[in-house]
Amino acid sequence: MWQGSVVSIHITKAAGQPMDTVPEARAVAGRGLEGDRYFLGTGYYSGKPGEGGRELQVGGVRLRGTRLCEPCKYLDGLTQAGAMSTLLHRGGLRALILSDGVIRAGDTITPG
Repeated sequence: MWQGSVVSIHITKAAGQPMDTVPEARAVAGRGLEGDRYFLGTGYYSGKPGEGGRELQVGGVRLRGTRLCEPCKYLDGLTQAGAMSTLLHRGGLRALILSDGVIRAGDTITPG
């Protein structure tokens, strides 16, 4: 069985704003992380929910992976040319929150 861990948590209230690194975030089923633009329904992908995927447990919170979080050209503009291609297929996973709880940096990630 595989196992991972949460390295860090980043949220922002609006697109294009600097991300805030937080030690923990409250996850709300069907909404997202409190204080983040997707929780508020204003994120770029808010109207584009994903499909299916596997369930996983992050600390005490159940999630369902929906699709890879592929980097976009916008990232190259924020950082440097080539950042996007370096993170291709490694940008993370978009997931639906299935149960409420707190996710903390350092939490264990396991198949759900």
